[in-house]
Amino acid sequence: MNDSQRGGGDQTIRPANLELSFDLLKPGGRSASTWNIAEECPIALRFNGAIFAVMLASPGDLEDFALGFALSEGIIDAADELQNCKIKPLDGGIELDITIAGKRAVRLEAKERRRALAGGSGCGLCGIQSFEEFTNPLPRVSSALCVPLEVIRRAGKDFPDAQELNKLNHSVHGAAFVDASGEIKALREDVGRHNALDKLIGAVLGAGLDPASGFVLLSSRAGYELIHKAARTGFPIVVSISAPTGMALRAAADSEVTLASFAGDGELAIFSHAERISG
Repeated sequence: MNDSQRGGGDQTIRPANLELSFDLLKPGGRSASTWNIAEECPIALRFNGAIFAVMLASPGDLEDFALGFALSEGIIDAADELQNCKIKPLDGGIELDITIAGKRAVRLEAKERRRALAGGSGCGLCGIQSFEEFTNPLPRVSSALCVPLEVIRRAGKDFPDAQELNKLNHSVHGAAFVDASGEIKALREDVGRHNALDKLIGAVLGAGLDPASGFVLLSSRAGYELIHKAARTGFPIVVSISAPTGMALRAAADSEVTLASFAGDGELAIFSHAERISG
């Protein structure tokens, strides 16, 4: 990504966290108090002049979002194919004006997948136009990575404290990339779990980190769309806080992604390709 900028004029991007004043009513009486709430807004992703999608997301880490979305949606295959991203605050939302390499623009037009629809903060595949999106095989993830259970447990304990935004408002999802030693190398947060993962993908690849060298921690359940994005990026292991869906399990098995969930009391339920987790 060679350039990014914020829009001019009086239009500004709101912070991802807002402090709200409110009346707190309890049996002993009424008092003034404050609370932190997560902001969300429509974010339009425009590729080479054409709107591809409008997503509800947290207004932060938008360059990472642009790159991660383009990669996980198959619009581009490598980070250097995204040439430019201009962040433009608009009335009521934000536009990401993204320029991608010419050959990729031709492929995008040929695929006829432009959604130009609103995607909610809970929707990772909104506006898909055919069932082919679900039946097309995912890429297979090849990695010799093997991580001890204790490393995953330690990262899981560190994960909540590393989610700075969620510590304030208790209402956003987190996605973290953890190396083989258990160190959290990158973490992104968003009101949408799939947006958080897109932002993490952008952060990891934008920093030149190898997705196959570590694993992903998710603060949510593992739905199909998250495995879809992980497989396209090349993450070999995905660990979620909550249990996965059946469709996610099948996608993980087919794409050779190791999918696991915390099961309480230090236990880890491994649903696919268990050979990558030892101990």
